[in-house]
Amino acid sequence: MDDSGFSDAPGIIAASFEHFIHLPASPFAPLTIAIANRRAGIDVNRVRPMEVIGQISPRPLLLIHEKDDPVVPADNSLRNFAAARQPKELWLVPGTGHGHAHTLAKSEYERKVTNFFKAAIS
Repeated sequence: MDDSGFSDAPGIIAASFEHFIHLPASPFAPLTIAIANRRAGIDVNRVRPMEVIGQISPRPLLLIHEKDDPVVPADNSLRNFAAARQPKELWLVPGTGHGHAHTLAKSEYERKVTNFFKAAIS
């Protein structure tokens, strides 16, 4: 299960500059990635869940995302869903916010997640 997940680190870093700092992604996101690569000793450009999410199969996958998430846009979960294999389910929650699906649709959220885990372990 994933709630409001990102599909690739470079994309979410770029979106974060625009949302949180109100600066254009270019040139700041590439510079940030270069600094992160050097400090962390990894290639941040290779942090792309959408490229490995298909390996979860045959285990079931539930993706939840707010339709109008301003922090991690819903297209991240759409890309992850497209790359995932069956069995998979995507629930786009009406409303805005990041990570607020449980608050926006508490009873439906709890029902979907409970049913997902019940089906997965039976």
